[in-house]
Amino acid sequence: MNLPRGRVAPSNHPHVHQRLESQHAYFRPIRFLMKWGPSFRHTFVRCCVAVLVLSAGLPFAGAQERQIPHNQSQPPNDPYPAAEAAARMTVPDGFVVDVVACEPHLVNPVAMTIDERGRFWVCESVEYPRSEPGEGQDRIKILEDTDGDGAVDSVKIFAEGLNIPSGIALGYGGVWVANAPDILFLRDTDGDDVADERQVVVTGFGRDDTHELPNSLTWGPDGFLYGLNGVFNRSRVEQDGRVFEFTCAMFRIDPRTHRFELFAEGTSNPWGIAWNSEGDAFLSACVIDHLWHLTEGGYYHRQAGAYPAGTWKIESIVDHRHQKAAYCGIHYFDSPAYPEPYRRRLYMGNIHGNCINVDSVTRHGATYRGTGEPDFVQANDAWFMPVAQQTGPDGSLYLLDWYDRYHCYQDARRDPDGIDRLKGRLYRVRYGAALADYRVDLGSWGVEGWIEGLASESVYERATCRRLLIDAGDADATIDAKLEACVENESADETQRREALWTRISRGPLATDVAARWCQLPDPVLRSWVYRHLGDHPRPGLATSLIGLAGTEPDAAARAQLVVAISKWTQRGDVSAEASMPALVELLRQAPDDGLTARLVWAHLRPLLDQHGSAYVEAIQATDVPPHAREVVARAYRWILQLPTTTPADAAVSVSAVLDSDADAATARDALTNLVDRWLTADSGTNDAWQSVVVELCRAAAAERGELADFGELAEGLETESWDAVLARATDRDRSVPERMRAIRSVAKRSPARAATWAHAWIANALSDENPEMRQAGLAWVSSLSDPALGPSLLTAWHEAAAADRPAIMEVLTGRQAWGETVLSAIESEQLPPSALNVNQVRKLMATGDDAWRERIASVWGTLRDERDPRREAVIAQTRSLLQAGWGDPVAGRLVFDRVCGTCHQLHGTGAQVGPELTGNGRGAFDQLLSNVLDPSLVIGASYQATLVETDDGQVVTGLVIEDSPNRLVLKTQGDAVITLRPDQILERRVSPLSLMPENLESSVTEQELRDLFALLVLDGPADDPNSTHIAGSLESMAGRSHDPRRMKALLSCVLPGFECDKVGEGELELLAESQGRRGAVRVHPISEEEPCRVFGRVFVPAGDSVAWVLPVGRDMRGDWELEIKVDGATLERRAIDQEVAPQGWTEVTVDLTPMAGKEVEVEILCHANNWSWEFAFLGRARWVVEGSE
Repeated sequence: MNLPRGRVAPSNHPHVHQRLESQHAYFRPIRFLMKWGPSFRHTFVRCCVAVLVLSAGLPFAGAQERQIPHNQSQPPNDPYPAAEAAARMTVPDGFVVDVVACEPHLVNPVAMTIDERGRFWVCESVEYPRSEPGEGQDRIKILEDTDGDGAVDSVKIFAEGLNIPSGIALGYGGVWVANAPDILFLRDTDGDDVADERQVVVTGFGRDDTHELPNSLTWGPDGFLYGLNGVFNRSRVEQDGRVFEFTCAMFRIDPRTHRFELFAEGTSNPWGIAWNSEGDAFLSACVIDHLWHLTEGGYYHRQAGAYPAGTWKIESIVDHRHQKAAYCGIHYFDSPAYPEPYRRRLYMGNIHGNCINVDSVTRHGATYRGTGEPDFVQANDAWFMPVAQQTGPDGSLYLLDWYDRYHCYQDARRDPDGIDRLKGRLYRVRYGAALADYRVDLGSWGVEGWIEGLASESVYERATCRRLLIDAGDADATIDAKLEACVENESADETQRREALWTRISRGPLATDVAARWCQLPDPVLRSWVYRHLGDHPRPGLATSLIGLAGTEPDAAARAQLVVAISKWTQRGDVSAEASMPALVELLRQAPDDGLTARLVWAHLRPLLDQHGSAYVEAIQATDVPPHAREVVARAYRWILQLPTTTPADAAVSVSAVLDSDADAATARDALTNLVDRWLTADSGTNDAWQSVVVELCRAAAAERGELADFGELAEGLETESWDAVLARATDRDRSVPERMRAIRSVAKRSPARAATWAHAWIANALSDENPEMRQAGLAWVSSLSDPALGPSLLTAWHEAAAADRPAIMEVLTGRQAWGETVLSAIESEQLPPSALNVNQVRKLMATGDDAWRERIASVWGTLRDERDPRREAVIAQTRSLLQAGWGDPVAGRLVFDRVCGTCHQLHGTGAQVGPELTGNGRGAFDQLLSNVLDPSLVIGASYQATLVETDDGQVVTGLVIEDSPNRLVLKTQGDAVITLRPDQILERRVSPLSLMPENLESSVTEQELRDLFALLVLDGPADDPNSTHIAGSLESMAGRSHDPRRMKALLSCVLPGFECDKVGEGELELLAESQGRRGAVRVHPISEEEPCRVFGRVFVPAGDSVAWVLPVGRDMRGDWELEIKVDGATLERRAIDQEVAPQGWTEVTVDLTPMAGKEVEVEILCHANNWSWEFAFLGRARWVVEGSE
C-alpha cells in the first residue's frame, strides 16, 4: 500500500495546554511525602521545581549527563510542548493530529479505555519502576471534554493509592484494574465518579520486572476478561486448590465467578491484545517477532526460559520486522472515519521507533500471515512512547503517549530519578474535516439501539454496545431472545450476527437445542465460536453427538476450535477417550500445513496421553497422517515412552505402531532411539523386561530395513554381552554420534565397571574427535560417572585440549569433589592457573565439601559473593575508555567469542544455546552491550538464573533449566551439554540470585582480546560480511558532525566525556572514528581569526602527590593552530600546534594540576587561529598521570 505522506496540524485549541487542575487535586499525593521517605521526597521536590521552571517558560536541564538511552543512537532531543510534538508528526496525506489531553491533566499514562460517553479512563503511574508491592501514589483519571471543542477540560480522580496500574477495563458495573500483585474490581456506588469499593479478584502476579506486569485488560468476544504477563515476571496464582505458575502468558478471568485460567503461554513481554472481525486474538511483543495470533492452549516461542516437557512451540505469524523491536499496544482498527486502505488493519505502538507501525493479516489455514504496511505515524521525537491505541467515539484512532526520554527498563533502573514524571499525552489522528466534538451518549440508546449498534462500521460502537448489552439486566430473558433471533436472521449483516452471538454467549450458556442448531450455521466463524463456547460450558449429551463433526467440518479454523473443545470434553469426562481419540486423530489427518494446527493438536492431545495412551495408539494405527503433521506421531510415542507408568508391553505396542506403518526411516530410527533411551533409564526391577523389548524390536526393525542395521548390531551385543565389540563402535568415527553414544550408554547400563575402566582411555579419544557434538556428548556421559580416578585423566585432557573446549572440560571436573581435588591440587602446585575456573565452577566446588574444603578453595581463588558486585559500574567505565582508545579486529574477536562466550551463547548461527541468543538480543546499543557483558547480574530474568543441583552420587551440576517435569529435570550447562536427572537422583536444588554468566569476563582475556571481542559484538552482522554496520552508540555509529550544542556534547562524550561546546567554526564539530592512525578524535575550527572555538567541562582532579592531565592534540598536516588551556579561568598552557611541535600530526600536552588535587575544576580548551590557514584542531582522549595517590 503506497500512500502519500501529508501535513500535520497541532490542536486548534491552545488553551488545552494552559488549563490547570486545581492545586488541591493535582498535588493531592503530597500527603504521602513523609510516609515514602527522603528518596521519594527528593524526587518529588525535583518534579515540583521542574514544573515551576517549565511553567515560567524557561529551559530545564537535568543535572544528569545527557546519556544515550538503550536502543537509541544519540541523546534524545529536549521534550516538545504537546502542540509542537503533534505538529512534528508525519502522517499520511489528509490526516491531522490533534492534542486531546496533555500535562498537567495527564502524566505518565500507562493504559486507557473509553466509556459510552466518550470519556477516557486512564491509568497513570509515577511509581514506575518500583518493584515493591503495596499502596502507591498512582491514579485512575476520568478525562472528559465537556464543551465539545475536542480537548479535555474536566479531570476526575476515580481511584488513587495504586502502584503501577497497568491495565483497565470497564464492565459489570465497575472498573477492572491490573495492579500487581492483584487484579482489582473497583465500584462507584453513589455515582460521583469516585471508587467507593475495592475487591481483589485474583492475586499472585509478580513484580520482578515492572515493565512486564499484568497488562492489557480487555474483554474477549466470549465475555472473559483477558490480560497478559511478561517473560521475566514470575507469577503464582492460587485459586480453589489450583496453582498456576507462569511467566509470559495470556490469561483470562470469568467476570461472574472470578475463575482464573491460562489461555495460552509464550512470547516475551507482550503488551496489547487486539480482536479482529472474526474474534481472533492478536498480540504484540518485544525483542522477538512482533506479531502473534494466539489460540487457546497453544504454547508459543519464548524469549527465554524453559518450556514445559513435550512442548512443540508455535511461531509468530510474521517474517518481517519494522524498525527496532519494542512494541507496546496493538489495536484492530475498523471505522468509516478513515479511507478504506487504512481499515481492518493492526496498529501497533513502536516505542524505540517512536512511531505507529501497521500490519495487515490474511488467512493461512487456521491461522494468519502478517504483512507489513507503511507506518501510520512517525513522531520525529525521541520522547514519543505510544503505550495504547484505541478507536474513539468519532471513529478516529487515539494514541496514548507515556512521553519520556527513557524507553527501556535498563535506563529506568539505572536512573529512576531521570524518568520524567510530569508529562503525558493523548492524541487523536483524524482524517479530513472530522468534527472536533467526539462526545457521544451510547448509554441512552437502549436495548434496541444497542442491538442495532452491533452492526455499526465502527469497532468502538460495536464493542461498546456489546458491553452495555452484557451488563444489561434481563429478568424475562427478552434480550437473550432478541440476540438469538439476530444470530439466526439470515438477512442480517454478517458483522451484526457475529457480534450478537458473542454478546449472547457472554451473557450466559446457550440452551442445548440452540447450541446444536447453531453448529449448523453457514458462517464458519459462528460455528467456531459455538464449538468454543461448548468447550467452556459442559453439554455431555451434545458433546457426544458432535464428535462426528471432526470428519465433516470443512473450515480449518473451525476444526482448530473442535480440537480444543474435544480435548476439554475428554478431560471432563463428557466423552470417552475411545470416542475422542479417533476424532482428534482425524483432525490431525486434515491439518493444513499452516504452522499451527498440528501443534495445536499436540498441545491438546498430550495431557490425554497420561491416562489414555492406549486409546491413542489404537486410533493412530489406522490413520494416514500427512508428512507435515507426523511430528505429532513422533512426539506421542516419545511422551508415552517416558511416562513412569508405561510398561515394556505398552512401549512395545506404541513403537510397533510406528514400525508397522509406512513411517520413513528417520521416524523409525527416532522411535527405536527413544525405546533404547527408555530402557537406559529403567530401574533394576524392570531392566530385563525392557531389554527384551529392545532386543526384539531392534532385531526385527534391522531385518526389515537395512538402514537400521546398527540397531540389529546393538541387539546382538546385548544378547551375547560382547561389550568390547559394542564399545568398538563408540570409537568408530565413521558412525553417527547418536549411534556411538548409544553403544557407550548401553554398556554402562549392563556393565558399569567395564564402561568406567574403558572411559580412561576413551576420554582422550573423544576430546580429540573432530565432531564437536561428539566431544560435548562424551563429556556429558563422563560427568555421570563417579570414578574418582577419572580426575587426572580429565585434567590431562584439559591441558591437551583446544582453548575452546577447556571450559566444558572444567565444567565436568568441578562437578565432583574427588575430581575437584585434582583441580585444587593442580592450582596449589601452580600446574593450573586459578583463572581456569569461572565463578560458577568455583561455586560448584564449594558445594561439594566441608568447611575445611571451602577454606582451601578460598585460599587459592578468593571469597565468593552471593550478590551482584556494585563495583561493576566502575569496570564498565574503565572498559569503555579502554575500548575507545584502541583498535579491535572483529575477525580475531570471533575466535575470542568462540572461546569465552560461545560455550553458552550463539551469535550469527554458531555457538551453544545455553544463554540468550545474541544475534538479535542484548546488543541494541553500545551502553546496553557493555552492561550486559560486564554486569550481567544488574538486570537478570528468572530464566537466566543459575540452578545448582546436588545428586545422590556426589555430582554437582550448574546450568539453566530447560525442562522441569514430575518425571525429570533437564539442565543445559556451559558448553551446551544437556544433563538429565530423575527426581530420585536429586538431593538438593537451589537457584542463584546471580546470572549464570560470570561477571569478571575482563579478567579472563587480554586488553587486546577484549577490544577484538567488542569489535565483533558492535557489528550487527558477521565479521566477514561487508554489509555489517555498527550498533547504535558505538564510536563508528556516532561519528558525524554538527553545530548544534546538544549534538556536539553527545559527540564530545565519545572522546572527552562531560565536555561541551557552544559554538564552532568551519566544518562544524566532527567526531572521527579514526584520525591519522589514532582511534577516536574530535575536530573543531576557530570561529574566526579573533574568536577561538571553546570546548569546556568540569573535571574532578584525583588526589595524589603529583597529578597531571595529559591531552592528545593534533593538527591538519597542511596547517597549524594555537592551543590554550584554562583551569578555573587561569591560563596554564598556551602553545602553537605546528610542524615543530607535532611533525607527525599528533602530540601530547601535559598540564600540571597538582595544586587542584582532590577538587573539581572547570577546564577550557581554547582552539585559536594561527595565520588562518587550515586551522583545524584535533582533540583526543585525555588521561591522568598520578603519583602517590591514596
